[in-house]
Amino acid sequence: MTEARFEELSYSRCVELLSAFSVGRIAVVVDRFPIIFPVNYRVVNAPDPWLAIRTRRHSPIDRGEGHVAFEIDSIDTKHQQGWSVLVRGGIRDLAQQTQAVKAEIDSQPWTGDERDVWLAVQPLTITGRALHHSTVDWEFDLAAYL
Repeated sequence: MTEARFEELSYSRCVELLSAFSVGRIAVVVDRFPIIFPVNYRVVNAPDPWLAIRTRRHSPIDRGEGHVAFEIDSIDTKHQQGWSVLVRGGIRDLAQQTQAVKAEIDSQPWTGDERDVWLAVQPLTITGRALHHSTVDWEFDLAAYL
């Protein structure tokens, strides 16, 4: 069995990973209970990074009760390693800034329906960590050659 170790990711590495992807999961509280949804997002870097998310009016994300958690990750089950970035903060409606946001970013939802509510996740914290193995396994299965 190999030894594994956790690595705390730096703030800049977390923002870099957030900027490199466009799909994550957002957790909101609706009617006193948390609920999690996959969402398309974009990172906006002005002057501190925040996340722009589109949704439908009156959706559970739109009705969320103020504070949210947002996560992206990558997991390699074969090698039992991966990383995760967690954003915790507040969420607010961008109704007054919709045109400015649309001009700056292109957050097309994967679904074809109209998602006309733009929300901002304003981070209070951005943290991350990675799980690494101390030994590197071969990238192929030895049984394939026997």
